[in-house]
Amino acid sequence: MILSLILMSLWTIIWLLYLNQLPAHRRRNPCRLPPANALQKYLRLLLLPCSLTTAYLLNGLDGLFLWAFTAPLTGFLLALILPYPQHPNRPHRRELAKRSQSPQIPAMQIRLSSLLTSAFIVSAAFLGLSPAARADRPWQDAHVQAQITAEHELSLPLATSLSSLPDGSPFALGVTGKLYRLDPVDGHLTTLMDELPPITALTATAQGLWAVTQAPKPALLNIAPDTGVILNHIGFGSALAVGSHISALQVTDNKAFLVDDGAPAFVVIDLQSGHAERLLEGAPSLSSHAPLIRHGQPVTTAQGQSRTGGNVHFLLLDHSKNWLFYQTPTGPLYRIGTTILTDSSLGPAERIEAMTNWRRTPSLGGMAITRDDTLYMVDIDHGDLLAFGADRLPWRLLHDDRLYDAQAISLLKGRTGAQEKLAILTEPTAPTNGVNPASTTNHQHLLEITLP
Repeated sequence: MILSLILMSLWTIIWLLYLNQLPAHRRRNPCRLPPANALQKYLRLLLLPCSLTTAYLLNGLDGLFLWAFTAPLTGFLLALILPYPQHPNRPHRRELAKRSQSPQIPAMQIRLSSLLTSAFIVSAAFLGLSPAARADRPWQDAHVQAQITAEHELSLPLATSLSSLPDGSPFALGVTGKLYRLDPVDGHLTTLMDELPPITALTATAQGLWAVTQAPKPALLNIAPDTGVILNHIGFGSALAVGSHISALQVTDNKAFLVDDGAPAFVVIDLQSGHAERLLEGAPSLSSHAPLIRHGQPVTTAQGQSRTGGNVHFLLLDHSKNWLFYQTPTGPLYRIGTTILTDSSLGPAERIEAMTNWRRTPSLGGMAITRDDTLYMVDIDHGDLLAFGADRLPWRLLHDDRLYDAQAISLLKGRTGAQEKLAILTEPTAPTNGVNPASTTNHQHLLEITLP
């Protein structure tokens, strides 16, 4: 909104300077500017790149589209608002009719409309080419594809939760809430500490592991990743509701952001004071509104009813720690600023307005983010690995039938060099028609994928 006002102000000056250099009888300039001169011409030419640069610096590539869009909009508004004064030097209609054979008058008559038409063409070009417009375009195959380099069968059943430290060391949760250290080389699971309480959600940061314990007394724990010692313990107070279940969390230096999929809401905890606050309860973007699709078919319950996969389930934090990305298993992907959730001066309506629909997605079996803010998603509807970067361009990195069964995803650090890898947890393969049940497995698998 602020950028729009800035650009429209600059375009207003540009349009007025343009109108001021037209013949006196054709001006629509109520500002009584001095006669057109070289200074006004150079100022008009200088404001064009200045406004373009301002738009890009304030809002990136999306600002370029806004720059092109506000040009014709401001021109038409001025055409409607400004008067058409009767100047004493304006020729009589009959004199204008006599001059109609002159090529100058018709040329002047179409200059403004031609300029507006050109501005619309530029606006349409930015609309079609800007990453914001391409954000919801179909997924396209990447020029360089990712590859599955290893697959390990796991000996213990895991919950749908994987997380890795900044050095790439992965951790996982068992179905009973036990915390395991995961060896990506062979898929071996090692219990971090038997005395830890059962855990429902987990994330790993430079500060160690952060976990949420199960009911009846859920709490936020900071756990040392090497020993399993609890470094900090923070209660939720009255921030949880009946039926609450924390599905994901992200932690900055002084705040913890959690999503509640049992009673959809955000929960924000101040790590210094321990104060917990419940926000945006019941916001539509936190609830699922579509059936979960796997392998092209709706996932159903034993009674044949379609499942949604639950409410808000994925929560990621960008590298700058300024933006949170969240979504339900069926999408779409949303974005909200961390300051929106921590600014106590904002009300519910202002926060809901800041929840931005970032991208339509298929049904997902996991989502992760890299240091360059590229989002990796596992499409369980089509069996694809997808990438959606800061440029908002949608890419398909890999197709493999094993991805239909994806349950969770996490980043790994490549064992050779700085190459990044992904670990994807897949559920046991169910026997299908014509397949011997003995050839299937009741164990989950861990796929290691090398990114391009």
